[in-house]
Amino acid sequence: MAYTQFLRKHILFCLVVCLVVVGGYGQQLPSQFGGPVASGTDSLGGVVIDTARIEWFLPERAWEVHPFADSTLVQFHQYDPVRRQRLPWASLGNLGSAAYPLFFDVAKRQGFDVGIHAWDLYLRAVEQIPYYRVSIPFSNLYYSQGQAQDDARFKGQFSRNFAHQLNFSLDHQAINNLGAFNNQRTRVISLGMGLWWQRLGGRYQAFLTFAENNMQAQEPGAIGPPPADTLVAAFTLATTLDEAYVRFANRDWSWFHLLRLKADSSSQHRFDWRIGHRMTVQQHTYKYFDSNPPADTSFYRLLQTDDRGLRQFVRWQTLANRFFLRLHRPQQAPPAFELGIVHRYHQLYQEPRDSNLHDLFVQGDLQWQWRQQLYLSANAHMGLWQNLGEYKIAASLSMALGQAGRLSGGMLAQRYRPPLLAQQAWISHQRVWQNALQPIGERALWGHYQLAAQAMELEVRYVQVHNYLWWDSLATPQQATTPVHYWRVWLSKDFAFGPLHLDNRLLWQRASSTVLRLPTWYAAHSLYLQGSIFRKAMEARIGIDARFITRWQPVAWMPLLGQFYLQEAISYSITPLIDLHVAFRVKTFRFFFKVENLVPYIDKQYYALIAHHYLPYGLQGGGMRFGLSWRLMN
Repeated sequence: MAYTQFLRKHILFCLVVCLVVVGGYGQQLPSQFGGPVASGTDSLGGVVIDTARIEWFLPERAWEVHPFADSTLVQFHQYDPVRRQRLPWASLGNLGSAAYPLFFDVAKRQGFDVGIHAWDLYLRAVEQIPYYRVSIPFSNLYYSQGQAQDDARFKGQFSRNFAHQLNFSLDHQAINNLGAFNNQRTRVISLGMGLWWQRLGGRYQAFLTFAENNMQAQEPGAIGPPPADTLVAAFTLATTLDEAYVRFANRDWSWFHLLRLKADSSSQHRFDWRIGHRMTVQQHTYKYFDSNPPADTSFYRLLQTDDRGLRQFVRWQTLANRFFLRLHRPQQAPPAFELGIVHRYHQLYQEPRDSNLHDLFVQGDLQWQWRQQLYLSANAHMGLWQNLGEYKIAASLSMALGQAGRLSGGMLAQRYRPPLLAQQAWISHQRVWQNALQPIGERALWGHYQLAAQAMELEVRYVQVHNYLWWDSLATPQQATTPVHYWRVWLSKDFAFGPLHLDNRLLWQRASSTVLRLPTWYAAHSLYLQGSIFRKAMEARIGIDARFITRWQPVAWMPLLGQFYLQEAISYSITPLIDLHVAFRVKTFRFFFKVENLVPYIDKQYYALIAHHYLPYGLQGGGMRFGLSWRLMN
């Protein structure tokens, strides 16, 4: 029944998009939203179809216009957002489940934070909703399904220009996954809509954006150990939890508008001043409820405050206003200088207590470019009032070396308050801790070298963390008393021998303390054949993907808090994950077929990236999946 509702909803979405596209056929559009170009490949690498170029951008960084690249076979078979990341991530195994980075990096923080980020890969913040520059209506539809009907993913993007210099954009994603194990299910719905309005010949631009995300999951707890000598159906394995559910939802509205002060900016010697404002209204809710917790406390440990049932409910609402002034230099797309102030008012209800607090920051950006060879970027913010003592300073420098590639590097220093759930937590109306935690300080240095002609990238990164925050084996927050040092080297190199390709990714990392627990080595390789067939009427790709993770002690998952924590009972030896895929493209239609996690069929072993959560593919039932995408233009 749930799958039928899921399918009906997204079929209706497709019909509405098609009707709007047909209704807009042949319209004459304002040039500010994008115009026709000659067929072929343009200098920006834009997708050119029937003399129409598709580009997208984010309103806050409108000078960074990206070609719509979701039309090739590159990573098309990687349907899971966890697998589409540049650096490796791990999830609980089922599509849409909580995800954890297998690397460490500095936090993206400014002010108050609840501390729930396990589903960040699936949820779209209002600042991340893209707008499109198109000359004719455009829609892109995607659907993928596993062996079961209740294992589906849908994506849809749509954009159309209207009269009076108005553009409408829609971005919708959905995941419906029953899960391979008992008492396991995930549903993720993400919807973004935007209206882009221009006046005064393009001097004034306004963006009204809406974003809604809803994640619901039934949590199985720990999965019982499978037999070591045979493959069994996943649903035959025992689970720790029977009636445990989590819901994480947020709804955001944003009004962003920008005015160019001078009517005539055509002169190459005039500075261009702009003023802008963004107002954002946000409402977030996290709810966890287990009506039948285990009789013992082996899973929840100190968090099992009531044997009759466990509940955590947190709701926070935010009203934010940001004002800024920008200065654009002649012949430079990004602003040379920006100065702004941001204020956020938070209303917090952490059951059973409520409170409110303010964030107040001044912030600035500086960007300087010399020809096409040298580019300097710096940004900073400083907290005031209740945020006194919080700050961030970051800078990067990029240098073009001609045929020798591009060299860049940067630094960062920041200080921010610990998240709310680490400071205090309430379970079933009982406070389980209240900690006086110290602010977290981070320092980072990094260098990056890219040689595009040889398809090679090398990155080296160092991070030092003071008062590092971690969750111990009892799933309670702790802070390190000594600085934690982290080093990472990332190497990427692709080879091509005619239609035969070999793509390689290698990660080495090390931390000075065992409280930052990550695999030392990670390697990913893709060997595939790709080229045109049937007299160049079809582009096809067939290949094998392999990932290898060295021995390490993985983290475990505590859904009651929405946190990953350290566990001491399980260590994994080298983990080989091997997939096969076939994909093809005919004009704007694409299709893939994939078989995942083949190794268990050979060695009869079970693999996991998160403790107590085995990857279901390879258990009886297999990991076969197909997907298709179709882009429509009128």
